[in-house]
Amino acid sequence: MASLYYYLVLTTLLLTSRLCPVCTEKVLGETMDEEFDFDGLPGVQHEFKVEVAAGKEDCFYQFAAEGSKLYVSFNVLRGGDRNINFFLIDQNHAVIDAHYEKPDAMVEADVKEKGYYQVCFDNTQSRYSSKLVYFYVVTIIMDKWTQYMSDVAEIQDLTVNLSTILEGVELSLTDVDKYQMHSRLNVIRDWYLLRANQRYVGYWSSALCVLVLVAGVGQVFFLRRMFRMPVVTPTSKPRA
Repeated sequence: MASLYYYLVLTTLLLTSRLCPVCTEKVLGETMDEEFDFDGLPGVQHEFKVEVAAGKEDCFYQFAAEGSKLYVSFNVLRGGDRNINFFLIDQNHAVIDAHYEKPDAMVEADVKEKGYYQVCFDNTQSRYSSKLVYFYVVTIIMDKWTQYMSDVAEIQDLTVNLSTILEGVELSLTDVDKYQMHSRLNVIRDWYLLRANQRYVGYWSSALCVLVLVAGVGQVFFLRRMFRMPVVTPTSKPRA
């Protein structure tokens, strides 16, 4: 059962990896920067594409914690007959596993003692053609990985709850926007009504002012005409 679980986890890590033209480093499927510390993590994944020159040997070092599992897989993409020698060497320089003259292979090892393990590709048997090798290294601690997955599940539950809260807040904000829009429309309507009333009062006030002015001028004119006394008679003789 544990072995099946391990292969499921390993499959998940491998499916998240992508073949890239440059070397990448990933932690649990995520690309990290150069200053990130990989030690002590429940699962670490490194992915490389390297050119092994003809007649040369290249080795790479990977730290593995005690009690973890170390998984290495490689595939020769191009070069000659695509066969290469592969060695997995522990921190005591002892060969854990080896494959000779193979284009691809997979290696799994239980780490009994923490340290730096070597992944070596030997192309000394080829004198003229270099080999382009794509390989990835995975180290995983099952107990910590289980705890990590439990923590991730808790975080996902928290995220779901937070998403629900945020949805409620968003709905409340939408209601607030609707009320604000309604209030804004009422303010605009009241403003136009106020402007209309102002014009109405202004027009009628101006008309009444003109009417009062005309009436006053007319009254003065008629009163002066009523009390005006002629100084001559109709025959143009001075009035006594």
